Amino acid sequence: MISTFLRDPSKNLSRQVRFTKFAAVLRLNTPTTFTGTLDPFSAQFFDRINPAWGIVCRDTGVEFAGDFTKIHRKNEKGIVEWVVNGVGDLQTLADRVTYPNPGRGEKEQDVSHYRARGSAGRVIGGLIEMNAGIGALPERRAPGLTVRYEDVGKEVSVETRLKPLLAVCQDLATAGDVVFEAVPLKKGYVIRVRKPTVRARSVVFTPQGGEVLGWELTHSAPTATTVVVGGQGEGANRTLESRTRANTWGRRIEVFKDRRDTDEAADLEKAANEELTKGEAQQTLKLEFRETDRLKFGRDFQLGDLVTAVLAPGLRATLPVTQAKIEWDGYQSRSVALTLGTVDENLRDARMRKLFTDISHISTI
Repeated sequence: MISTFLRDPSKNLSRQVRFTKFAAVLRLNTPTTFTGTLDPFSAQFFDRINPAWGIVCRDTGVEFAGDFTKIHRKNEKGIVEWVVNGVGDLQTLADRVTYPNPGRGEKEQDVSHYRARGSAGRVIGGLIEMNAGIGALPERRAPGLTVRYEDVGKEVSVETRLKPLLAVCQDLATAGDVVFEAVPLKKGYVIRVRKPTVRARSVVFTPQGGEVLGWELTHSAPTATTVVVGGQGEGANRTLESRTRANTWGRRIEVFKDRRDTDEAADLEKAANEELTKGEAQQTLKLEFRETDRLKFGRDFQLGDLVTAVLAPGLRATLPVTQAKIEWDGYQSRSVALTLGTVDENLRDARMRKLFTDISHISTI
């Protein structure tokens, strides 16, 4: 049963409110989005539904919070309806860019790029801490934010300058095989970095078990299998390195990556491998899923966990959980739709990510 509470502009828990309908989309390493229709019985608290306010939601194995982004009211024949939309606390990362030296203001920058190397947990946590947490400049600190991280994940390195903090952290999480998420507290919220769990044997969805009601499985060809990276120099004197990754589609797809800011072999190899990872063949499984006593989202598996779905005799897929769309009808029941593997980006997100990728090599900003 879901419990929903208002949250004040300082990110502190406030009054409990009820919704007649409520839905949320939880995505891996991405801000949650939510929408709900307020229950008229909570009308005495409607005066607190204002900009800078938000909501905290808790249910079995599911916990998230965020700020309102849209407040819609209408009166139809004397009946007032309130509908609110919002975005989860990871939006804080989407609202920041990476400063070359996070300890200095815009006009006092003394380095060209921010650079770090270490475990994915340390590098991502440090980036968030210095650009939005207690280590950030006072005017850049996100109200109520605590950052919690440790040495988890593979070793990664970052070199960034004025790029969207969320996009940088997402790329690092993919390379380092970690998950970052926001969890509400009574006062404020915490962004933490954790290692996903391999549950391919313990979490198996089957039609016979009642979890799989329907499915849609898509395989997509790669967009890059060979990457040529350009380092320093001009014309025939320019440094060029290339990397190729095998694929089952039988294609050689060449792309060029401009890294004229460096001539280090390790940097060029890293850039090539990052592009190859982004261009890998994709597999997406959309499940019409039903929670059972045996398997419930949040309790038995989480975003990022590797699970198995048996779709038909001889056909199964083992993929990470990347999205959960949850709908609550009143407060008695909930339905969950799952996506495993690659999540389809909407057109705007896809265009923005491509733009950031295209300009990522520019070092003169």
